[in-house]
Amino acid sequence: MQVAPDAGFSGWFFTGAEVQADVPEDAEVGDGVYVARNLGVEIQAHWKDWLGSILIDEIAHGGLLLYVTARDASFEALQKRREDVLNGLLLQGIPEHLRAISLTGAHVAGRLEIQQFSRSRELQAVFEAEEFRLTLAAFHRAVLIGKRLREIQDAANGRGARLIRTARVLLNANRTSNSHGERFHQLVRALDGLVKTRQGTGCSDFAHRVQTFTVASQDTWATLTEMYDVRGAVEHLKDPASALAVTLTDQDAKYERVNRLTRQADALARCAVCRILESEPLYQSFMTEESIDRFWALQNHERSAVWGRRVRLDIRKIQ
Repeated sequence: MQVAPDAGFSGWFFTGAEVQADVPEDAEVGDGVYVARNLGVEIQAHWKDWLGSILIDEIAHGGLLLYVTARDASFEALQKRREDVLNGLLLQGIPEHLRAISLTGAHVAGRLEIQQFSRSRELQAVFEAEEFRLTLAAFHRAVLIGKRLREIQDAANGRGARLIRTARVLLNANRTSNSHGERFHQLVRALDGLVKTRQGTGCSDFAHRVQTFTVASQDTWATLTEMYDVRGAVEHLKDPASALAVTLTDQDAKYERVNRLTRQADALARCAVCRILESEPLYQSFMTEESIDRFWALQNHERSAVWGRRVRLDIRKIQ
């Protein structure tokens, strides 16, 4: 770990995570934000007893360390920034890993000393979704997205309120299983929050406006209306499969279709939220209810020009 004398540090370590080859062993990816392949600090004996031998062995085999460091910063301030960057990463996707632990400490008297450990984060990967790859670009994006999230949370007069609520829904979905469509419900809810469907025209608004994020076609329209209907079934505590657009008698086929819709909603929601947080014009367009209404009042070609490249629903990642 690259921690200056008398500076503090705070980070998350994901055991078993595979960092891509373009990421150095220990590198700065933002102002005071670092990523490393190993923990890089000696764990004191009392922490080894608390963590247990299995977790200690996992840590020894390496993984992903995402940490922040600064002088003259309280542990609370370091942990807040650590969470901002982590949220910036987790909005992009969930890295494959065994377990995640947080740690906070300081460079004291010539050595790095861990003063706090926590094992509290549980993340649910999307069933059969393509693995989220931990590239150098993903970490740079995480720093920018995390900064945007903090700007919104600290903003006055409720600026960015809808956007931050949407991001929170998506982050909550990361910890939600899909056993009865709960995760799917959260993902579609995040999309719904961005497109501001209107009472009485919710389904058509959803299908029309979400095609700003994805390549438009008749098949895409059909998929999006099916998403909206299945989301409604889950919201009213019905079987998700009861609202599928086609009648299926095989239970496994029903589950697979719901899981496919979940993968598609996951990719769309992450693409949309991250694109808005990264793009200055889009970021400003989603700052207030009035500016969001103006964005959706644009003609289709005008809105598409502002949005830029759109994800395809038929790519391998989300089929």
